Parts: sequence; structure tokens; C-alpha cells
Amino acid sequence: MSLNAHGLSRQIPTAIKREVRKRCGFGCVICGVTIYEYEHFYPDFKDASAHSCEQIVLLCPNHHSEVSKGLLPKEYIAEAAKQPTATKIGFSRQNIPWFKSLGFKFMLGGLIVTGTPIPIIIRGETPISFFPHELGEEPLSINANFKDQSGSEFLSVFENEWRVNARCSDFEWVGSQYRFKDKAGETVLSLRFETSDNLIIIERLICYCHGIKVEANESELYVGNMKMPKVVADSCGAGIVIR
Repeated sequence: MSLNAHGLSRQIPTAIKREVRKRCGFGCVICGVTIYEYEHFYPDFKDASAHSCEQIVLLCPNHHSEVSKGLLPKEYIAEAAKQPTATKIGFSRQNIPWFKSLGFKFMLGGLIVTGTPIPIIIRGETPISFFPHELGEEPLSINANFKDQSGSEFLSVFENEWRVNARCSDFEWVGSQYRFKDKAGETVLSLRFETSDNLIIIERLICYCHGIKVEANESELYVGNMKMPKVVADSCGAGIVIR
């Protein structure tokens, strides 16, 4: 394990990471991007004697690299940390290089859809939808709107731009997995991408549509008190429709 001159490990405690994410609005303090790394900006890690939330920020890989190369001064980072971009605009964001057509598989509980733009409709509300661009050159356009029990969005996606609400209790990006937690620390959305297999998998979901609870794991999907049957939808307009 790598230690600095003060015997401090590079392993930042989980609780400190959570505080840093919350303070930075779950995105790079400079651009608000949700793909981030942790940076000891003052003092540098080599001079730090402790992991302090106030001395660590989130930086996207590009800005982290610029800091490491000396292209971004620490003073600039310190100024950005006072008012992170995500907290100013209200959400962190990330454009994902999505698939270029509907030729992928989306899995939600027992629901498996391919070539289907709308996996599920609940009383006219579509929590997530997929649409190819008319020209066929741009990535697939994904839109989503996940709400908590109060009806507030904790995550929205608008034409591939992720908008993680800065009021979200906790958001973490780990490898190809996105995890969102509520104030009680429960995972309300765990989403995984397997681009090599053209797969988008929702491993865990708790959200609400018109006050109706939607809960899913990798094998089961519940809408209200109803357990949805396992459905395979291929090249349909919609997978499951609940009126």
C-alpha cells in the first residue's frame, strides 16, 4: 500500500469520500462531469497528514490530468471548490457515448427489450426511453426521469446528458456502474453498462411514477403491488404498458 512521508495511505475513507461527493455536487468542481477522480488539492497528497474533506475535490480525468501536469494551478482548483459547477447549475452531468441504433439489449427486472424505444409506460409516464437520431450518425438518444416518493427527480437524462440532482443524497461512479442512494443510504438506482455486449442493465431500482412505486432487481420487477411477468419485447413500440 502506497504511503506518503506522513504515513498516510492513498485509500480515502468511505465516509470522507461521501462528504467530498456531496460537497462537490457529485461532479468535477470545474465542469460538473459525473466521471471523476479524487484530488488532494491543498496540500498535495505527499504533504497531507490526514484525509480532510475540505482539502479534497472531485475532478474529471481531463482536469485531473491538467492539474498533475501543472497546467491548472492549485489556486484555480481552490477557487472552483468554493462554488462547484454542479452546485451552481443544480446537477452534475455526463454525456455517454451511447450505441448508434436500437440494436442493444436493455434489462429491467424480468423485462428484456431489444429494438424497443420505450421499455415501460406507467399511466402515460415513461421513466426511460431510447430513440435513434434521424441521420443515424449520432449516438442513440436516451431520455430518463427517475423520481423519489415526493415526486422530485433524483436523476434525469436529456438527450444523453446525465443530470444528477445536486440534492441527491449520494451518487457514485465505479467502473461501468452508476449508483444512487437516498437519505437513508438505500440504493435507489444501480445501473451497469456492458458496451462490449451492447447491454444496459438496471441492477436495482426504486422510483415512483404518478405516486406508484416501481421496484426492480436484475430478475424481478414490481409496479405497485403487482409483480410483472417476465417479458421479452423485440422491435415493439413499448415493452410493458400499465394504464
